[in-house]
Amino acid sequence: MQTFTVFSVTDPVYTNAENTGIDTKVKFNEFDEVLPFHATAWDTEAHGQQIYNDLKAGRYGPITPYTFDENKSAMNIRAERNMKISATDWTQGADVPDQTKQKWASYRQALRDVTSQSTFPISVTWPTPPN
Repeated sequence: MQTFTVFSVTDPVYTNAENTGIDTKVKFNEFDEVLPFHATAWDTEAHGQQIYNDLKAGRYGPITPYTFDENKSAMNIRAERNMKISATDWTQGADVPDQTKQKWASYRQALRDVTSQSTFPISVTWPTPPN
């Protein structure tokens, strides 16, 4: 894992009502440009965790509160759904047994159907992947 040195952090905005994610702009010493950055407490990189902790501690000023945006929520849910589907593409290969294919095909269809739930785009209930 590579660690980067933070030069500046600007424009932090909470990305959800639980205040567990923060979108911000970060200037790292190692790059010429300012980069968009999504900070969370569970970031796998040390510099990501440090940015999140520093933001929460107020080191870079106040964090703009979360405001629900229906279009952004729909976009985020679709993006998460697409990642979940992509992560299961292997289950539909020619060399995968039919029984395994069918289990995963049902799950993949349930993922496609999350946008049909009555609570979309406010929230969705994600299907459980097969064992």
